[in-house]
Amino acid sequence: MALHPPKKPLGVSQRPAILAWLLLAAWLCSPVTPARADTLMLLADDSAPYRELQASFQQSRSDRRDDTVIRLVDSATPHRRDWRRIVTIGTRALLEALREHPEAPVLALMIPSQTFRELVDDYRQPDSPPVAGVFLDQPVERQLALARLLLPEMDTIGFLHSPASRIGAQSVREAAARTGLETMDLAVEDEHEIVAAMESLLAVSDALLALPDPQVFNPRTIKPILLTAIRARKPVVGGFSRSYVRAGVMAGVYSTPAQIGRQGAELLDAIDHGLAADTCQYPAYFEVDVNHRVADALGLPVPPESRLRGRLDEREETLP
Repeated sequence: MALHPPKKPLGVSQRPAILAWLLLAAWLCSPVTPARADTLMLLADDSAPYRELQASFQQSRSDRRDDTVIRLVDSATPHRRDWRRIVTIGTRALLEALREHPEAPVLALMIPSQTFRELVDDYRQPDSPPVAGVFLDQPVERQLALARLLLPEMDTIGFLHSPASRIGAQSVREAAARTGLETMDLAVEDEHEIVAAMESLLAVSDALLALPDPQVFNPRTIKPILLTAIRARKPVVGGFSRSYVRAGVMAGVYSTPAQIGRQGAELLDAIDHGLAADTCQYPAYFEVDVNHRVADALGLPVPPESRLRGRLDEREETLP
């Protein structure tokens, strides 16, 4: 198609308007560069859950300006010291942000609460830029409420923890006491102690609560833990992902990457509108999953997931 010159010269008054349109078109069509972006998003790796969270986060922002540079940990990150903020997805991403960008505020997503607190304590001072977060693990009150719904006659719930998580263990004891439950717990210093500790604990407990303590629950230990519980005919409740329920946890409450991404975007929008920049939150959006095969093997009637989820929603609507 041929281009024809205008039949008459442009008037002087027309030229500024045309120039403005050309500049606007160039700005809209140009890609985001590190020099123009003000947010760095760090992903711990390129796995599907992290990419799902990233997509949900970006789609849920109220201001969808494309002002974010996305990088994987250990990849070439633009060398800048003036990021307005850094959003991290996963533990390794938060660790890199705290080490390499001590001058930047951080929003950490998809990280266990205990790990978050340990890293912030190690790398930030009281006068350092703030670190906000949406945790991976569920509030213990929600997990205990699920256990109550599944086992209404339960009197005692047991749990294992590592010595490093004593503060978390105390919060579980206090939360259980508020619901009228007695707790039995043991600290294990080595993975080889877990089975023996489980056997002792299940002898005096009605169920086991699975907590997000990576020194206790991890891919190496989950199978012997669940087999020990099945042999004792005691259910394990809790966990922090659907894969744990599929592996043999009787029922669990967890948040999907998309749900954490959505909440992270909402938290960042709230911070931009005046919420404290060091606000930390447990997941607000969650799912309930039941391993009916395990429940049947233990002879325990379990309501449908939708009913359990509805009961948990009703409970949380009444909380202050």
